[in-house]
Amino acid sequence: MERNSEKEAAIQRSMPNVEVPAIKFMSYEKILYVQMNIKSLVMMPTNLLRLYQGFLFAVEPRGISWQTPQGEGEISFNILFEHPIIENNLPQIRLVGDFPIIFHPHFTQSGIFRRSGEWIDYIDGDAPEKDIGSYLLRVARSLKYEEGYVKPDAKKIANHEAAKWYKRERNNGKLPTDNVQLPSGKTFQVVSDRNVQSQNNPKFQPTPSNESANRVKFEIKESQPPYSPAETKKTDLQTVHYFSSNFRREQGSSLGYEFYLKMDAFNTIKQHIAWGYTTHENVVEQGGILLGHAFRNPDTDVVYAIAEQAIPGRLARGSAGYLEVTHETWKEMLDYVDRLGTQLQVIGWYHTHPNNLDVFMSGTDRTTQERLFGNDWQFAIVLNPHKQIWRAFYGADSCECRGYVLASNALSPASNQ
Repeated sequence: MERNSEKEAAIQRSMPNVEVPAIKFMSYEKILYVQMNIKSLVMMPTNLLRLYQGFLFAVEPRGISWQTPQGEGEISFNILFEHPIIENNLPQIRLVGDFPIIFHPHFTQSGIFRRSGEWIDYIDGDAPEKDIGSYLLRVARSLKYEEGYVKPDAKKIANHEAAKWYKRERNNGKLPTDNVQLPSGKTFQVVSDRNVQSQNNPKFQPTPSNESANRVKFEIKESQPPYSPAETKKTDLQTVHYFSSNFRREQGSSLGYEFYLKMDAFNTIKQHIAWGYTTHENVVEQGGILLGHAFRNPDTDVVYAIAEQAIPGRLARGSAGYLEVTHETWKEMLDYVDRLGTQLQVIGWYHTHPNNLDVFMSGTDRTTQERLFGNDWQFAIVLNPHKQIWRAFYGADSCECRGYVLASNALSPASNQ
């Protein structure tokens, strides 16, 4: 099921600003949403842990389909106890909305390419729960690190770093202390004693770890707003006309968006894809990610991005017609970004259409762009190393825009952030 960010944002905005139930269930356009107003640990972009309260999850079927409650709005928890789990087809539980990254052994580590953390059940074999309600309660108990509901030695671990941390710190008083008691049956009247948006005076006060520079540091930090283009007037950017993209104005394109490659980034891409040559490697699709900054010109309202670095995905497996970017490939690229310690943003990706293929966004490319680079300030560039042509696209709809290569690596607005 495709994500609809506007609908998920509407669900998030509908959260009340007063005392709320510890768990609340909502049905919206045949999707079950679970609002868990309990405390857990989250990982901040600065690699710091902090205590956070209030999460919103979408619960979606896997395998055999099941019907969500009729209508829209808040629904009774009792209904979910009457909703059976058939043939151990456990539903997918994923984080939605602009919430921080959950740091938990049984939640995948969301990030740049995986937009939402997902619950991975730790039980090997059939789950003991026979209904959706009981299953969701176990997930909630695990999320708030309740004793007996976190299994760091399970065969299926979603976040090994979190599992190691839990084993090391569970007896040191650093686990969340959430006094909200979840129900064990159909009697569900417990309310949270804190607003879902309130983050003041948390009881959990972790201290910096001195054991290793690579260990997770513990410090309370305020949540940061999501990245958005900075309001910056565009200076006169000198480009190399010969390397400009093959822009097609008539093909549903836009003049309100522009993409720029610094020469260093372009040279990295050219070397990766053997621009202008035919090699054993570049007759199949290749690709990588683009790091830089995005801006909005207040004078013209044009959104423009400058890619300062390109990170090749050397583990990607391609054929003449498609590129398979595996989990190992994403990990390779993201690990490299981590080692850079840069403040640059992932503003897009690049891949090739080799041989006699045109440079366009295929159906698979559009799906990748929509799911992983769907913001209007995120771009995709498609290059043909043999024809030596390329085009740029932006946003969830993969609209074409103008693309340029800067004449030098001189200071740009991105360098002054």
